[in-house]
Amino acid sequence: MNHHSDRVVSSPTVPLAGQFNFNRSLPRAFTLVELLVVIAIIAILAALLLPALTQAKQKAQGAFCLNNQKQLIVATHLYAGDNNDSLLPDGDDDGDGTFWITGDMTIPTDAINTTYLTDPRYAVLASYSGRSAGIYKCPGDRSTASFGGSTRPRVRSCSVNAATGILAGSNIASFNGQPAWGIWLDGTGGHRPNRPWRTYAKLVQITLPSPSDLFIFVDEDEKSIDTGSFDVCMNVKPTSMVSWPGTRHNFGASFSFADGQIQRPGFTASGIVPGARLCRRPAAAVASDWTAQTRGRPPTLDRAAAGSRAARGTAALQPVVPPAIFRPPTWAAA
Repeated sequence: MNHHSDRVVSSPTVPLAGQFNFNRSLPRAFTLVELLVVIAIIAILAALLLPALTQAKQKAQGAFCLNNQKQLIVATHLYAGDNNDSLLPDGDDDGDGTFWITGDMTIPTDAINTTYLTDPRYAVLASYSGRSAGIYKCPGDRSTASFGGSTRPRVRSCSVNAATGILAGSNIASFNGQPAWGIWLDGTGGHRPNRPWRTYAKLVQITLPSPSDLFIFVDEDEKSIDTGSFDVCMNVKPTSMVSWPGTRHNFGASFSFADGQIQRPGFTASGIVPGARLCRRPAAAVASDWTAQTRGRPPTLDRAAAGSRAARGTAALQPVVPPAIFRPPTWAAA
């Protein structure tokens, strides 16, 4: 007798095609409260992470900007080596003349013209910098110029210390080739070398202050930049200034010094971060001060009220919060 024939083999019930197994439990969906909790958590995480990501982006842009400054100061040393130790052309006796770079960033056609940066006929350093237009602008500079119905980014954000370089392009021939006058050093717009502030035409002349304490290039604020010269007033009672540095990288600006080093000092409500070597603070018709800058409002300039640099006189220089200046001053009186 075959006992195996009596066995019953059971198997799980498999639904036929078109049938639905009502015994299977359905997946539970989010409730509205749970969904709101998830959204709130994502929002909190975004609020925590976005400032850090923004700061990281600013630091990356700051590093790029420092690299630009390094290339510019290296190109300046190469230029000096080919030109009897001479520093760059830096305007004439009344604030115009011939500069190391062509173009005024307040004039739209100049502000968008990269030829002024890459053609040796217009840019003294073009032959020493690989004719690169990018090294003249901080990547954090978002300023634009409008011309012909279109708006385009401005092409330059850096300038040269007005107390360095040679005087060029003057209609008085005997003035050309002298050390740059730094016409705003005494606050009058008519300063001359060693009356009372030193200016420097050659690298070898930079002895006081030392080359490590005299900046050549600075990343300038978009509301301040015009020609290629960065003007500073040495008046301290009250402290006044004609041009001012940018505050794009966590309220810091990039500088390159005569010895080839680069630095990005920061700003505080009381002036300059200790250890930084810098000039002074914004000038005529500036609506904000360092305190406003540290609250996230960049300086503004009423150009209609300020007029041209040539029109500004001592009376136009307004009192400002005097920042501390650390280490030897940028310029030393003769």
